[in-house]
Amino acid sequence: MTASSDLKSTPIRLWLARRIIEEQSNIAELGRSLGVTRSCVSNWYAGTSRIPARFLRGLGRLFGEDPVTLAELYIESYEPDIAEILLPALREARKETAALN
Repeated sequence: MTASSDLKSTPIRLWLARRIIEEQSNIAELGRSLGVTRSCVSNWYAGTSRIPARFLRGLGRLFGEDPVTLAELYIESYEPDIAEILLPALREARKETAALN
């Protein structure tokens, strides 16, 4: 698991911060849309707390991002040991699926 001091540089946190800035999102409204407080979203944005996996689908919907991409960022951010094994397989499966379409 990532130490709390390392949360600011995690890929999922950087993605969220970038999207909030690019979309000029209101943190309080984002929190309401996800069913959490403004403080909760502020903590994710600041990198002072982890983004729980249960919010990935909602974040993807709100920002128009593929939830699988967010799952990859989540795994890379918070589960680096699993990421080494799982992410290459996920990315290969995505390529194969794209080739079929």
